[in-house]
Amino acid sequence: RSSDLVNDEAAMFDGPIMDPFVSSTGSGDTGVVTKEMAEMLLSEDPDLQLAITQKFRKLLSKEPNPPIDEVINTPGVVERFVEFLKKSDHYTLQFEAAWALTNIASGTSQQTKIVIEAGAVPIFIELLNSDFEDVQEQAVWALGNIAGDSSVCRDYVLNCNILPPLLTLLTKSTRLTRSEE
Repeated sequence: RSSDLVNDEAAMFDGPIMDPFVSSTGSGDTGVVTKEMAEMLLSEDPDLQLAITQKFRKLLSKEPNPPIDEVINTPGVVERFVEFLKKSDHYTLQFEAAWALTNIASGTSQQTKIVIEAGAVPIFIELLNSDFEDVQEQAVWALGNIAGDSSVCRDYVLNCNILPPLLTLLTKSTRLTRSEE
C-alpha cells in the first residue's frame, strides 16, 4: 500500500497531528459528510447506527480518493466506530464499523495513527475471537493495514499481544481467502 511516511517513525506517537485539516487524499470531493450524518451516528437506534455506518463505509470505499480526511476530521466519528466494534450483540454493526476503520487505516500514516489513537487495536485483537468469521476476517485486514504502516505500528500491534489470538485463529480457520484453481 502506498502511504506517506513520517520522517521519524518513532515521532508518530508523540503528540497530536500537526495539521489534521490538510487533506492528503488529493480529492476535490469535499462536503460529503453532513452534519446530519454525524448526528445520526450518535443515535441509540441500532438500525440507524447500522444504516449510517454502512453509508460511511461506502464513502470510505470510494475509489479513487475516498474522503478519509473529511471523515476523520468530523468530531466523534472514528471514536463512535470504535465503540461499535464492542457491540458483540450486533455483529453486522461490528463488521461495518471494522470495515470503515480498515479503510481509514489503509490511508496515510497520519490517518492510520487516528485509528490507533482511538483505541481500535486492542479491540480488533479481541475480535479475532469473534464467533463470526466475517468479523474475524475484517479484524485481520484492519490489523494488517495498521501493522503494515511502519515498523513502529508493527511493533505496537505486536506489543498489544496479537500473536496468541492470531495463531489460534489461523489454526482453527475453516475459511480460505484464496482463489479457486
